[in-house]
Amino acid sequence: LVDFVVWAAQTYPADRLVLILSDHGMGWPGGWSDPAPAARGDSSSPLSAQLGNQLYLHELGAALQTIRQRLNLYRFELIGLDACLMGQIEVFSALEPHARYAVASEETEPGLGWAYAGFLQALADNPTMNGAELGRLIVDSYVRDDQRIVDEAARADLLRQGTPLGGLFGFTLPSSDQVASQMGRDITLSAVDLSALPALVESVNALCGALQGADQRPVAQA
Repeated sequence: LVDFVVWAAQTYPADRLVLILSDHGMGWPGGWSDPAPAARGDSSSPLSAQLGNQLYLHELGAALQTIRQRLNLYRFELIGLDACLMGQIEVFSALEPHARYAVASEETEPGLGWAYAGFLQALADNPTMNGAELGRLIVDSYVRDDQRIVDEAARADLLRQGTPLGGLFGFTLPSSDQVASQMGRDITLSAVDLSALPALVESVNALCGALQGADQRPVAQA
């Protein structure tokens, strides 16, 4: 990760840097498994011993710190996690020292991933936009503007590939709105201003402290 980002930033200089990591996510442990070379990875902790060779959250934080040092970069403009289950306070807290904005989903993502063609075209048309504007575009275009849904031939191919959606519409090719509506029923995606994280964490810590003095039975039920 360090080698790639340093190479990319030095090869294609830009006023603002955006990093998007796409793969399987696990939430606060991390994600981004690397099957090649096949290795168990670090087994010094119970988590890594159980889950194997992953990019753990503390490793991601260390990599981002090294990248910023090598590039003399104050912060990334945006860090996006195109992966399942990463929209958690622990994850955003790990990203907060390294970026101004973040985009992640607290639920599982459909196999489509993000609608890159949509929001990258908008970025190409307006390269002066900031991370807040880009994050909003990523969220607003999610699923709805995906080329595999918008393009008729790609939509037909998607429905032929064994997706559960294929049987919902019979033999008629559904419209892009129909597929997007069906596929987007249970999805989530959030753009976050990471400057709000320290105050949020402080409030959560205060809540946890107050709950320690409460009757633990209703706390556990809640």
